[in-house]
Amino acid sequence: MATWVGDWAGAISSWCQTLVFLTFALWESVAPARPGQVPVIRRWGVNFLLWGVMLAILSSARPTTLAAGLLGITAGTSLFGAIGHLRGEWSILVAGLLLMDFASYVLHVVQHRVFLLWRFHAVHHSDIDMDLTTTLRHHPGETLISAALLGTAFALTGLPIWVTVVYGLLSIFGDLFNHANIRIPVRVDAALRTVLVTPRMHRVHHSSCPEHFGTNFGNLFSVWDRLFATHRVLSAADEAAIRFGVPEFTAPRYAGLAWGWILPFALRRDIRRGMLTGY
Repeated sequence: MATWVGDWAGAISSWCQTLVFLTFALWESVAPARPGQVPVIRRWGVNFLLWGVMLAILSSARPTTLAAGLLGITAGTSLFGAIGHLRGEWSILVAGLLLMDFASYVLHVVQHRVFLLWRFHAVHHSDIDMDLTTTLRHHPGETLISAALLGTAFALTGLPIWVTVVYGLLSIFGDLFNHANIRIPVRVDAALRTVLVTPRMHRVHHSSCPEHFGTNFGNLFSVWDRLFATHRVLSAADEAAIRFGVPEFTAPRYAGLAWGWILPFALRRDIRRGMLTGY
């Protein structure tokens, strides 16, 4: 089962991602939740360029592979080796998906609270409009650090590669969904967010208001925000008033490619302390 699931997820990954992306892109154009401040072509160009550089760096550095190789941990002597021996491969899949999503939640919280990590993560938040290409907007420094930290954590538990492939596919779909600028009926959104992170839920996290972006850290499942009291729902009026971006960097000129590279080095610690209010 393990080989089949991993191979299946890997085989459908590329064309499925493209199909989902195009579906949300069409949905955004027909029924957007909010009007944009910056021309779509300009924003998409910047976000895709950042994404392309990130992929090139990851392909060369392979931080998760290096972490697993350095640790040299085998599945048979690890946590997931024990789980598989006692409960079988389906239990490995369920436990692995939950572990990876919880680890992503914890790392996301840390990225907001540790200034060094926030410097790089802030590039993702610096998009002053929000749509499915915001998913792609990450500084390579953030990607390398995150991949190394999570890769080491998963290697320590002996998490099988095939589980990471499945979670990676689900995570991409979830990221495209919760960043998409799509209009969803309030009741449908409320029903979905009992399990999943939804666009309305994640928009609160991308607000430039300090009381908002310290909430709704979830990646795929919304359960972690509920368990750790970081879940927040805004009224329709408050949600409509949200402005995206990093405080003091919300003007349209900060949406350019240059700022996608230099923002981590332009942030000042006193700004970050201001952002910590509401924690």
